[in-house]
Amino acid sequence: MNPNPSLPHPGCLDEASGRDALLIGSARDLQAYDVATNADLFRRDVPDGVGALLVGSLGGHPPLALIGGNLSITGLNSAGREFFWTVSNEFVSALALCDADGDGESELLAGSHSHDIHVFKGEALVGEFKEADRISALCAVTKGAFGYALANGTVGVYVDGSRAWRIKSKSSAHAICAADLDGDGVPELLSGWGNGKVGKGRSRGWNLVTQSSVGGSDDSSTHSAPPRTCSWRCGTTRRAR
Repeated sequence: MNPNPSLPHPGCLDEASGRDALLIGSARDLQAYDVATNADLFRRDVPDGVGALLVGSLGGHPPLALIGGNLSITGLNSAGREFFWTVSNEFVSALALCDADGDGESELLAGSHSHDIHVFKGEALVGEFKEADRISALCAVTKGAFGYALANGTVGVYVDGSRAWRIKSKSSAHAICAADLDGDGVPELLSGWGNGKVGKGRSRGWNLVTQSSVGGSDDSSTHSAPPRTCSWRCGTTRRAR
């Protein structure tokens, strides 16, 4: 195993086996490990470093291990061979797959240290969004919508190419994901914060209306205090002010 592991990420690279591999990235290399058989699938030198990891399919191709590094994004297949490569303008800090333009195919979203969110269709850059700080996390929410988190504590959502909603905390935002927690067919946006608080929120139209939390202190600078784990309802949206 890598003596200095970072950025562990699970994902299925081999559709025939149906098993998830554990990807372990570092400043120097990427290792794919089969937990079920206790064996390495491959180890690959990554000269540009590993700033973000993602497993997914682009353009209907087999699943790839997508690696965001310094000025580039690389995709490796289940054998560790390079299948995809494109240039990035800065060190890549977050990756996600999302149908950002609503055409039925997933685009690759890449967030960077230079505060940009880039949208790639294949290897071509087709969209760009400028934010106020380093992009710490990205996730698909619904068709045409994706969430983002920034190092300065901002969490927000873009819908159809425009920012629809955002909030800001004094605590840094580390992770986000979307899930239908209450089973009503509408996903909620979950966020993880660096202040150690744990809680749950619910909203309508991206306005947070209820929240419960355990531990930590009230450190929000906008809206109610966001806990370490918080959710907002993905209903009808309003444009950010």
